[in-house]
Amino acid sequence: MKNRFLVSLLRGLLLLALATPMWAAASAPIPINARDIRIENPSRNVGLTIGDVLTRTVSVDLPPGFRIAKSALPQKGSQQQGIELVDVTLDEKSAGKGMHYTLTLRYQIFAHRTQPSVLQLPEETIAATGDKQAVTIPVPAWRFWLSPLAVSTMASAKANVMSELPPAPIATQEHKLRLYACLGLLVVGVMGLLYINAERAWLPLMGGPFAQAYRRLKRLPAASTQPAYLLLHQAFNRTYGSSLFAADIPDFIAQHPRFAPLQADIEAFFQASAASLFAGRQSETENKVKADLLHLCRQLRDCERRAR
Repeated sequence: MKNRFLVSLLRGLLLLALATPMWAAASAPIPINARDIRIENPSRNVGLTIGDVLTRTVSVDLPPGFRIAKSALPQKGSQQQGIELVDVTLDEKSAGKGMHYTLTLRYQIFAHRTQPSVLQLPEETIAATGDKQAVTIPVPAWRFWLSPLAVSTMASAKANVMSELPPAPIATQEHKLRLYACLGLLVVGVMGLLYINAERAWLPLMGGPFAQAYRRLKRLPAASTQPAYLLLHQAFNRTYGSSLFAADIPDFIAQHPRFAPLQADIEAFFQASAASLFAGRQSETENKVKADLLHLCRQLRDCERRAR
């Protein structure tokens, strides 16, 4: 009886010993095929300083039935050696019978050193779960050189400080040319307005006989129609070079073609002047006569200045 009991006990222990490794293999995480994992680390590992952002990407193809839960990802905001995980992004899409996952981890450097130092992005382990199984995706640490912003001693810092450079000059030659051109146009415009409208002799050819007659006509009272006619006759005589009569108007126009547009008005003036000065007749009021003479005198002044 004792031998049978011992044999049964040994058989039970043997079966238990054989079953324990199989249970452990079924429940423990198993690594995925390394060919299905692609890790892209930052493009450079030297010359990095505080504030720089480093991005690493993990791509993995999982067999059917396996998924990566967001709860299994590294925690955003975790820090190690002054390096903080500032963003975690997981994208998934179908790939044949399984799933393709892309994990993006963005780290920012907050560590400060006074000398060049070697730091590393932390090692990560990502778990993918399936039916009664687990798959581990290892992400190894990645080392890089951290460069200090300044050396440890003030004396060395002062020795390496670069002198301030003056600001680069702004090219203003083109703007100056435009400004001078605008000022030139402004001066020409003002001189043109003065030449056409000014009553004083500001410029050459502005103090002609009709310009002087126009200024004196404006100062005459309304009742002085005969002096107004005489002023215009004097201006015609000075321009013609001798006494100008109605019969001489064609010759006057031939000598001074700039007055040709007003030939009919000049002939009408001589008729009205003869009626007022010699016949003593006047068909219009004195105010109207002076206004008409002022208008004619101004037109003659414009022709005199070649402004018409």
